[in-house]
Amino acid sequence: MGMFENGKYIGANGTDASSQSILLQLIDRAEIDERMSWINSSELDFSPSELTGVNEVLVTPNPIVAGTSIVVSAFLLDKTHPVEGLLFGDFAVTKNGVANNPTVAVYSSTTKKYTLTVGAMVATDVVEVSLNGIVLTLADVLYKSNTASVIVTA
Repeated sequence: MGMFENGKYIGANGTDASSQSILLQLIDRAEIDERMSWINSSELDFSPSELTGVNEVLVTPNPIVAGTSIVVSAFLLDKTHPVEGLLFGDFAVTKNGVANNPTVAVYSSTTKKYTLTVGAMVATDVVEVSLNGIVLTLADVLYKSNTASVIVTA
């Protein structure tokens, strides 16, 4: 999104209802052509005003060597800010299609990466890493991510 501005608020005057205008500029045409959708609030089992927005996260694992550790970075999709404050339960890991979820997650503020401790992995295992659905952090921020796939090496 390039720009979002609140426009003029016009109060009700007895014959006309009150109104509020906004000005919205999209930089990428695909934001409308391919990714826009309308949802009627009656289709939801909650009020949309309760949500503050879900932030998309790019989870990128380092190459994995056989063992019990996976090192991943988690940045906002635009790669400008690392996602801090995630817990081990906020990650989902599978090994060859079977859950191998972490038991520990340690964040390094120096490298901006998490080290996840999982069950043993051996060469040729296919490991997938993502956030565990839509994650609500202790700071009341919502995140969701891609699923990254890596083949374990010896």
